[in-house]
Amino acid sequence: MDKKTLILIASIILLGFILRIYDIGSESFWIDEGLSAMTVQKYDGSGILKNIYLYGQMLPEFYPGISDLPVYPFTLYYWTRLFGISETTLRLYSALFGILSIPFVFLIARRLYGKKNAILSSFLFVISIPAIAYSQEARPYALYLFLGLGSIYYFIRSLKSNKNYHWALYILFSVLGLYTHFLFEILLIFQIFYLIFYLIINKGYSI
Repeated sequence: MDKKTLILIASIILLGFILRIYDIGSESFWIDEGLSAMTVQKYDGSGILKNIYLYGQMLPEFYPGISDLPVYPFTLYYWTRLFGISETTLRLYSALFGILSIPFVFLIARRLYGKKNAILSSFLFVISIPAIAYSQEARPYALYLFLGLGSIYYFIRSLKSNKNYHWALYILFSVLGLYTHFLFEILLIFQIFYLIFYLIINKGYSI
């Protein structure tokens, strides 16, 4: 990657950082964010896992039914052990993954559409209002996006290189994604269909 491109990408990432942390702790938690805060305040990591695997909920005493997955609240708990519990610190955890998603957007777009389109895609992602909003919310959506982008990137790399460590990283991102949000399954379904067509068209496999 040439120096000019590196400077552009670094500038875009810096802009993304500023937009995602600006005024991040100014508003109080809304209801769902309050659930995240209450969970990491009331339970430790093992307690969170126990609740989700036994009852399907981070807070089973308040909400019956299966609706939670473990990766976000479990990792958020250990984040709060380092930085405490407040509107700012909990939202910064999401902002971190929102910022880390920017390089993945660039890398995916560069592999699929070339350098110029990758720079444009990264910039558009950085200024995307939904992407900024979810990066400032103490909920799993920014982590879900990061893991989805990581899964897509290493899926593409694995198909091209067929190297074990690319497949291992693809599996890691995908498994973590499956245990972060229920809708991650949709991404994997599309990847499976793409893999089938890829093997038929490029490798000569028959059904």
